[in-house]
This record gives sequence, C-alpha cells and structure tokens, in this order.
Amino acid sequence: MSQKFFKRKQLLQLLLSLFFLVMIVIPVRAGDGLYHQPRRLQDLSEGWQYRYGDSPINIQNIPVWIFDNDPKSLVWKDFSIPGQPPNNYKATSIWLRVKLPEVEMEKPGLLFSTNDQRFRVFFDGQLIYSYGYSQLEKEKAPGSPWHFIPVPANYQNKYLFFQMNSMFKRMTGLVRMSQFGTRSEAQRKIVLGSIDSFVLGCLFFFLSLILIIIYTGVKTIQRSFWALGFSSFCAGIWLISETDLRQILFDIPISTWIYWTIGSFYLMPVGLCAFVEEIFGGKYYVVLRRLWQTNVLFTLITFGLDLFNVVSLPNTLTIFYFFIVVITLCLVSVPLYEVFKGNPEAKIFSLGIFILGATGIYDILGWYYRIVPWSRYTSHWGLFVFFIILLFILRKHHLNMYWKLHNYSNEIEKKNRSLHKMWLEVKESRDQIAKWNKTLEERVIERTEQLAQANEELVLMLDTLKRTQNQLIQSEKMSALGNLVAGVAHEINTPIGISVTAVSHLAEKTAKIKEAYDNNQIKRFEIEKYLELSREMSKIVFVNLDRAANLIRSFKQVAVDQSSEVKRDFNVLTYINEVLLSLQPELKKTKHQIKVDCPGELVIKSYPGALSQIITNLVMNSLVHAFDEGENGLIAFTVSKDQTTLNLIYSDNGRGVSQENLEKIFNPFFTTMRGKGGTGLGLHIVHNIVTQTLQGTINCQSEPNQGTTFTIKFPV
Repeated sequence: MSQKFFKRKQLLQLLLSLFFLVMIVIPVRAGDGLYHQPRRLQDLSEGWQYRYGDSPINIQNIPVWIFDNDPKSLVWKDFSIPGQPPNNYKATSIWLRVKLPEVEMEKPGLLFSTNDQRFRVFFDGQLIYSYGYSQLEKEKAPGSPWHFIPVPANYQNKYLFFQMNSMFKRMTGLVRMSQFGTRSEAQRKIVLGSIDSFVLGCLFFFLSLILIIIYTGVKTIQRSFWALGFSSFCAGIWLISETDLRQILFDIPISTWIYWTIGSFYLMPVGLCAFVEEIFGGKYYVVLRRLWQTNVLFTLITFGLDLFNVVSLPNTLTIFYFFIVVITLCLVSVPLYEVFKGNPEAKIFSLGIFILGATGIYDILGWYYRIVPWSRYTSHWGLFVFFIILLFILRKHHLNMYWKLHNYSNEIEKKNRSLHKMWLEVKESRDQIAKWNKTLEERVIERTEQLAQANEELVLMLDTLKRTQNQLIQSEKMSALGNLVAGVAHEINTPIGISVTAVSHLAEKTAKIKEAYDNNQIKRFEIEKYLELSREMSKIVFVNLDRAANLIRSFKQVAVDQSSEVKRDFNVLTYINEVLLSLQPELKKTKHQIKVDCPGELVIKSYPGALSQIITNLVMNSLVHAFDEGENGLIAFTVSKDQTTLNLIYSDNGRGVSQENLEKIFNPFFTTMRGKGGTGLGLHIVHNIVTQTLQGTINCQSEPNQGTTFTIKFPV
C-alpha cells in the first residue's frame, strides 16, 4: 500500500509542477503575441444616456425613439460607466443611447456586455443586433455573455440605441463593458482578460481527475481525496464556464453555460464540507454531513424548478447566498474549534479561508460597490491558493496516517514474531497434551460405562418417584374429598337433628291432644295452642330440611365436578358460593371474613371441577398457613373477564411468605407446616390444574406480614 501511495504522490507532485509551468507559460506566450500588437479599442464609458419606459412605434412598426438624435434632448438623462441609472422597479423596459466616436476603422463594432438583460440595438432607424428574444431564450435567463455588435461604415458621431428589459427585478450592470474597435482587437482583449481564469479552471479540472483517480485506485485512501477532487472539479467547471474565453473556444449555447456555471457554483461547497468532515469533523461530522446533503438536495430542487419553468435558475441565487453564509460559518467554526485545541492543520485551513474570504470581499467592494480600485477578479486566485492549502493539508494528513500505519505495521510484525514463538511453544504443549489425552480417553471410556449404569439406575428411581408423586397427589385429592364428605356430613347432621327434635316434640303434643279429644276433655285454648305449636314446628322442620337439601345439593355438585373433567357452562359467582358453602365446616371454626367480588351475570364455559379444586386448596392453604388461631382474617376473591380470559385474584391479609420461600411454594412437597398436617402438595396441585388443565398462568406476590395474593388467568 505504501509503495503505491508514494508512487501516486510523486506523480501528483510532477503533474502539479507541470500545471504550474503551463499556467505561467501560457499567459506569457499569450502576452508576447498580443501585447505587442497596437491596442486600438476605444473606451466608451462616457456619453451614455438612459430613458425609462418603452418607445411607441410608427406605422412601419419601428420604435420612434431611435430617431431622436438630438444631443440636447431633455428626455435623455446622462450616466457613466461603471455605474448605472437609478433603479425604477415600476418600469419594465429601459432605453439607452451612446454616441459613436469620430475615429475611422475598418469593420468596426462595439464590444459590449450586460448583466442578465435582453436587448435590441438600433442604428440609423434599423435593427442591427438582437439578443434574448427567441422563443427558447424567453423561457430562460439570458445570462451575461459579451457581444461584438458590428456597425455600418457611416457610424461617426451617430447614436446607437439599446432597448433593454429583464425578467429580473434588478438593473445591476446594465452596461458592464463598452469598448469600440475591430473584432480581432475585441477578441484579443477577451483572451488577455480571461486567460488566467481559464488556465486556473483547467488546473482545477485536471487536479480533480488526479485526486479521483488516486481515490479509486487505492482502496485504503480516505474519502477526503474524493471530496477535494469533487470540489476541485466544480471549481474548474465554474471558472471555465465563467470566463469570457469560453465563447471563443467552445460553440455552446449561453443557456448551457448558465447551467454549468450555477450548477458547479452550487455544488462546490459539497466537496468542501465533505473534506472538512473527514479532516476535522470529529463530533460535528453529523452537522457537516447534513449540510452537504442539504446542499445537494437544494441544487436538485432548483434545477427541477427551472426545468419545469417554475422558477428561473438565477432567481435562486439570492437564496443560495444565504445558504452559503451558513456553510461558510460552519466551515470556519469547526476548524477554529480545532485551532483552539492546537491542531496545526486547522490553523493552516483557517489561513486559507481568510485568504479566500479577503479576495472575495475585495471583488465585491471593487466590482459591485466600486469602493476600491478594481480591474479583474482576485477571488479566482484566492480560490487557487485555498486549494493549494487544502492539498498541503491533505498531504500532511495522509502522511501522518501513513506513518501511523507504518508504526502499527512494525508493532504487528513484532507481535507476529512473538506469536510465532508462542505457537511453537503451544505446538510442543499440544503434543504433550495429545499423549495425555490418549490416557484420558481410556479412563473416560471406563468412566462412561460406570456412568451409563448409574444413569439407568437413576432413571428407574426417577420413574418410581414420579409414580409415588402421582399417587400422593391422588391421595391428597381423595383426602380433600374425604374431608369434604366428613365436613358436609357433620354439617347436615345439625339441621336434621333439629328437625327430628321438632317432629318428636310435635308428635308428643299430638298424642296429648288426641287423648283429650278421645275423652271429650279438649278445650278451645288447647286446640289454638296446639295449632300455633304445629305451625312453629313445621317452620323449623322446613327451614332445617331446606338447609340440609342445599348442603347436599352443593356437596353433590362439588363432588361430581371434582371427579369430572367435562367442560360446561356455569355461573362463576354461584359456583364460588357453592364451593364456599361446602367449606363451611372448616370456615365455621374460624372468625375469618370471606369477600367475593364477582359480576352476578358472569357465565363461562370451562372446567368447574378444576375451579373447585383451585378454590378449595387456596382457602385451605390460607387457613393452615396464613393466620394464627383465633385471628380475624380477610379472604377475598376478585373475578373479572377480559375478552376471552378470566382473571381470578385470590388474596388474604395473613402473615405472608418470605422471598426465599416464595420461589418454592409451587414445588411439590414444600411446606412450612409439615408437623401440623401440611403435605406440601396443595399449591402444587393448584399450579398443575391452572397450567395444564386450564392452560393458564398463576403467579404469587407476597411479603412478610403483608398478606399473599395469587393471580390466576386462563382462557374461557
């Protein structure tokens, strides 16, 4: 990479030397061939007069103002070159006239240029020259080329009349150049005045080609070569398309030159921003990148608007001038920040910006405002010096990069030698390890056989444990069902006993009434008393038998559901109450409050037996683990339905669970009350029912002395 880079660097230096030589020789040779000729162009900067408005025309369709050859006419006002008439934005046209000199010449003419004006030239009542009035030219900006206007032989002391108008609301530079002489003398002046800009443009153009060739030829070269090459290309095109020499060397329409001039002028900052981004960008690279990307987008939009005749391209220059101010501020600010950090390349860049800005300001003050002496553009040379500085920065930057890479390469080479030495040591160690591996393989084979035998024993043991676990879970279910039967039997015994007592008492009273009736000793008040007693006893019997029937019905439904795996429609609130009713024998032993928050109309299609087992195990878990004996606790059910999901939140305000135990509560056989009847399977059964039977999820949240909450969700 380094040899290729330095070969290209030497080639670049050689080509730059040749271009400097050409740039010096061509103007000198041009001067030898041109300056030794007699200069006969006569300056016509005095004697110009103007008149705003448009001339009326006669019956021959000729403007009548062109016949006004009276030098004392008061309607014509004087102005001189450089300079222009006072602006009159209401007027769409302006007429100018100038008296031709008395000097005699063969085939004379007027070397004339203006600024974005269409014009016609009249002499002796006839149209002798016209520019910008064709149909194609009317749709686009006329540009500012130079013109050689030939005049007839009898021109002495006669007036040339100019009819001028513009598509722009400005009159700057109505007459930029006005000199009288022959065509060859005019061309000689153009060549002498433009040769330096043309040579500079060619230099920039070929410099861009060299940089782009280097960028494309060496893949490791950074984008700064491309950036500077692109900017140099735009600068070359801009200088060539701006120079007056273009009309002599190239037969290209002025409208095409306008596109080349403005397009290259608009795109020149793109490469400069990209260059600064690569060299000094740092943390500002995003701003600089967005800046040149916006510049490209602005150029495309302006060309599109001009293409569709929406806005003429020169009319966008004012907007671009504001944009170029922003770009300039960024191009100055970023390197200045690096200057304060002590970056020498940034100092050199700031010097180049200063030189370019100084020459540009001088041109503005001299050409536009006429404040300082001015004869030709100096900003072209400022741009040239600026690019030479950029080339120096580019060379210095990449030389630094090269030496860094060179040092890195040397370090890598040293490390490679160390790595090679290490590799030899590793190879020796690897051979030793291979010997050990051979011994280990024999041991591994022996050990593998032992492990395989142990694994078979473990598999058999695991199957036994699984069967035992399933049997225990089934036993737990049957135990729960047995407890349920015992509790319900005890609960039913009370209302039936009361009913038997009431019926026995009623039978005893009935026997006494019958005996009195048989002996004709019955009295009215005794009959009334017997009837009242019968009514009370009947009510007692009815209420207690109805209570027993409800208990039997609830027990039957819960018992059937717990042993059934059939899906059916059921009312959630009603079913929860039935399960809680079946748990009354256990709940009556406590002072706990049961709270159920569930919509009364909520009906789902699911497995009621699964829900019964969940509620039973959760309540029994709270009774065993959450509360101390004699404590008044709160157990709450909150039920809601979200589209196709049932949400059941079960909570108690008991002693809670520690974080250590919370992670293990769903594990089989885990209990903190093993000595008080806990088996450690209740919550494990709940977890299996929720996740397997109901295809849902369950999670537990708890903190010591803050109660416990189970959140269950399953599809319905």
